[in-house]
Amino acid sequence: MKITQTLAAFTLLAIASVATVQAQNLVTNGSMSHPSYPLPPDPPNSHNGIMPTGWSSAFGSTDLFHIGTNFQNGGSAFSTFVSSSDGGTFVSGLTFPGSLGEGIQQTINGLTIGQQYLLTFEQTVSRRFASEDAWWEVSFGSETFISDIMTTPAPGVALPWVNQSMLFTPTASSQALIFLPRGTTGQNTWTVLDGVSLVAVPEPTSALFVGLSGMILLFRRRR
Repeated sequence: MKITQTLAAFTLLAIASVATVQAQNLVTNGSMSHPSYPLPPDPPNSHNGIMPTGWSSAFGSTDLFHIGTNFQNGGSAFSTFVSSSDGGTFVSGLTFPGSLGEGIQQTINGLTIGQQYLLTFEQTVSRRFASEDAWWEVSFGSETFISDIMTTPAPGVALPWVNQSMLFTPTASSQALIFLPRGTTGQNTWTVLDGVSLVAVPEPTSALFVGLSGMILLFRRRR
């Protein structure tokens, strides 16, 4: 009985170990930080055009904010953000009329073609002018998805952070990960992003193989 329990525990541990090894975040600086931000006064209550380390512009110029950011724009207070689970700073991209909107991107290297990858991030939104529905359009290679649609609240109020997840299957070993803010009316809504992670989805067969190999080895040693 003890041997059976030990083998079962070892198998679960082996599977968990495989998942942990494969769960390496391929995104550089998913926390959206920058060494020069925030600067005194804490923070600068204005648009700053600071791009987080490891990221580049997909269109326009995004900004770095954190929960202390609060300034007047169009006669209304900017926002009352709370911290995401990732904490620290976060990226704000404005929606523009039509198909335009401030975006951010990063090239991800070392991908395995045909392997599934799980993208996760947190999002929120804050109203700048008129109310609208807003979301992130996320592209990775040839695949494009949209995040959950967020309806902007009253001026000066931000929605709670919402977790998002998407599955992508790359067709090349190097692909661009792109986030573009979108809105129904293009009312210059602050669409906000933080805690970006991209990890390979563990192959169940690989985890099972490791677990079974461990069981066989341990059984032989017991005998």
